[in-house]
Formats: sequence, C-alpha cells, structure tokens
Amino acid sequence: MDRQARTEDGVLTIWSSLKGLIYGPDNKPVAITKADAGRPLHEWTTFDRYPSDPSSGLTPATLARIISSALSGAGIAELMDLYDGVVLKDWKVRSQYRTRRMAVSRLGYEINPASDDPKDVEIADYVREQFAYIDDYSGAIHHLMDATGRGFAVLEPKWEFEGSERVCRRLAPVEARRFVVDAEDRWAIRLYSQQNPTKGEQIPFGRAIVHVPDRAGNPIKHGDLMTCLWLWLFKAFDIKSWQQFLEVYGWPFRLGRYEPGTSDDDIKALLSSVLNLGRDAGAVIPKSTEIEMFWAQGQKNSDAFQGLVEYCDRMQSEVITGQSLATSEGTRGSGSYAQAQVHDDVKHELTESDGLKIDHTMETTLIAWQVDYKFGPQKRYPRHHLLTEPPEDVKMLSGVYKDAVESGQPIGHKHYSERFNIPLPEGDEPILVPPKYAQGGGPGSAPFDSAQERGGGNGKAAKLKDEPAPSVGGARVDRDVLADGGASAAQAAYDAWIARIKEAQSSGRDL
Repeated sequence: MDRQARTEDGVLTIWSSLKGLIYGPDNKPVAITKADAGRPLHEWTTFDRYPSDPSSGLTPATLARIISSALSGAGIAELMDLYDGVVLKDWKVRSQYRTRRMAVSRLGYEINPASDDPKDVEIADYVREQFAYIDDYSGAIHHLMDATGRGFAVLEPKWEFEGSERVCRRLAPVEARRFVVDAEDRWAIRLYSQQNPTKGEQIPFGRAIVHVPDRAGNPIKHGDLMTCLWLWLFKAFDIKSWQQFLEVYGWPFRLGRYEPGTSDDDIKALLSSVLNLGRDAGAVIPKSTEIEMFWAQGQKNSDAFQGLVEYCDRMQSEVITGQSLATSEGTRGSGSYAQAQVHDDVKHELTESDGLKIDHTMETTLIAWQVDYKFGPQKRYPRHHLLTEPPEDVKMLSGVYKDAVESGQPIGHKHYSERFNIPLPEGDEPILVPPKYAQGGGPGSAPFDSAQERGGGNGKAAKLKDEPAPSVGGARVDRDVLADGGASAAQAAYDAWIARIKEAQSSGRDL
C-alpha cells in the first residue's frame, strides 16, 4: 500500500524511534514487539507444499477457464502455477524472462536526499545506512521484476531489533500464488487464507512490499506471461505434431516384398525385419524376399511446423524483452548494425521504465517506513534511484576533448583528470609519455614537474629531459631556455594579432 492509499484510507501511521509504536486507524498505539517482527507473513501449509501443475495436458478450453477465473479475482494460485510450468518448460520464455529481470537486478542503486536541506541530507544518510544492512539486495530486486510477468510481486521485510533501533536484514521473496486480488476493493492484493480463499485477508501494514507496475485496473491482466500463454500452447501442440511427423516421415518407408508361395514363417520374419529395420539398421531375411526403401517427400510439411515454432519464439521475445533480433533476424543472417541499435534502444527503454517503477515502490514502502520510524512523517522523502543510465562511451568522449583542444579550447588539467577519473601525478612521480619521446621508441616515462604541469599555467613549455640538447652555431643550448623563449615569442605574436583584431573590430576597418 503506498502513502497516498494510506491517506485515502484515513490511516495515520507514525513509527516511534524509541518504543517501536504505530498508530492505527483508531489512533491508538500498537506495540511492535520482537515476536511480531520475527513472525512470518504466512504459515507453511500443504497449500504451499503441493502446488499444482496445470501445464501438463493443458487444452485450449482449460487455459481459457484458468485465465477467466484469475481475471475475476479468484483462482490466482492456479494461474501462477501455470506460469511456473511455462517458464520451466519453454526454453524461449525462460531465457528471455530471465534476461529482462537480470537487466534491472544487476544495476547499482543510490539513495538521494529530497533536497539540499541539511535535514533531508541527514534523513538520506540514515536510509542509506539502513539499506546497507540488507543482504542480497540485488536478489530482492530480481524478485520484484517478476511483477513484469505476473502483474505483481511481493517481498517480506525481515525486521530485527538492535536495542531501540529496528533494521531490515533481508527482503524475503513471497510466492505470488500466496495472494488473491479483491475485485471489490479496487483490485487490492490480499493475503490468501484457507478460511477465506476468495477474499483473503488484509496484509498487515509494514509487513509486505507489494510491487504493482501497472495499477490501471486488475494487475493480473497486465502481466507479460499471460500474453505468452497462448503462444506457448500453440507451440506445444505444434511441436507435438512435428514430433509425430518426424516419427512417421523421419525414417524411410520400408516395403517388404515376397514371392508367391512364401511360407508364413518367412513372411513373419520379413515383417519383423521391416518393423525393426529403421531402429536396428540391419536384418536377416529369406533369400526369396526383398525390402525396398522409400523416402517421403515431406519437406514442405516439416517447414510449416518449424515456421510456427519460430514465429511463436519471436513473438514471445517481443512481448518479454521488446526485441527479437537475437533469435530471428540475427540467426537468419539478415540482421544489421542499424537493427541492433534500434533493438538495443528499445531494450534500454524497457529497463529504464522497469527501474523507475521499482524506484517508486521502494520509496513509498521501505524507505517511507524507515523514515517514519526514525523521524516521523515527512513532507518529502529520500529518492531511490536504480542506475539505469547506459555506461558512458569514454572513447567517443575522449575524441570530443581532443577536437576541443586542437581547436584552441582551454581545458584544465584538474577538470580532465576528474572527468576521466585519471589521478594527477604527485610530486616527482614518473609520468607516461608518447612513444616518440621515450627512449628506444616504445612507451616510456618522464618525471612530472608539479609546479609547471608539463607546460600548463605559467606559459612555459614542457620539459622534455629525455631528448638530446639541441645545438645552435656549434654550442649546446639548454632545452628549457629554448622552449621558454619559443613560447614567449609565440605568446608575443599571438598578443599582437589579438590586438589587431580588436582594433579592427572597434574601428570597422579591414585587416
């Protein structure tokens, strides 16, 4: 339940940092004891131990009944069991569904303050510290991503007390089959109860993180796996027919011939040889008989079966990951770089959208509970941000900096160092130099003059101490003196040109 729903329900919840209290709908305090924190969300029963497998022997009529029952709010468990069977048995759904979930669960995250106000910064620091207690946070995000296929996903915070502090050590996944959808309560997710299997029970506040990516109506109908169910059923029937076709036409048709007057024993021996020939690849038959092989011309029929399987695979990939290049155009040799770029962009948009929805769920549940418990209700709460931004193309960026420097744009050493995360040399630490300046023609190093930063700041040129000193008129000249003189002369010429340009601009005359 998000914070807006809590307000609409008239529930004022304040978590006390000293006594662990909440104030319920009647504004009376309710103690949160260690026993309450350690109690599981639901008891383990035979309902959890023996799930059904509707995917075995599934027919179109049965599938239609399961979907209809689930959309009405009841029968969620049977639909979720069917999803488990499909993900387990269908290689394409399993692969693409795992790819979609891992694209988000492998991302890093950050907790940002609501503003620059010192109080908001303090609250964000506290939440960041609390999140550090959580074990396997990426695994929790991976489970929340299950909502993209099923319509919702639930995590159970495992609260623990350390003195007056309450921390969350783990976010335990809870199977979706453990819940029902109440059609009469704005499609609210409720806990399944054997005493009330249709309506279920209210989830205790603060005991479950419910992630619903799309809240427009019944969340069950928005799950991607529901779209894949019919494709999976068509593919299952098609593969079964394909196997039957191969059983009949995969082996050559064997025809046994025998002469008139052949004995019954010889005919039986011939029949046995014909039936076993495809499997044994050898037979012993009477001399008066013969066996001919006829290969069926059924290639077009076989292509029809294969075509349907490939079509269903592509559609399932489109539904789950938003792209099918890796399993369709690419495998047929018709893929292109442009196609790959388009598909990557679509996939990134899906990942970014999934990340934003998880951010919202964590902000309105776990983060809000932690803040309320420690600081009381706030107008603004820290922001949870999954780092969905694609990695920066450093090679392309370095080219931009190179072009800027060559065009005369001044760029500071410190800025360049911070932008590319390259530390500046310290003291007399040797630095890498281009091969043309290194001895032996390969990469080398030279001492770093921290005061001059290799020609920066004071206008002096870089000190290339590894080069031989030049000579003028037979006399050796100090390289640094020569470099400084050249730099000074160039600076003077540059200043003269700048002065002429400014004078011409002010007077309006031609250069």
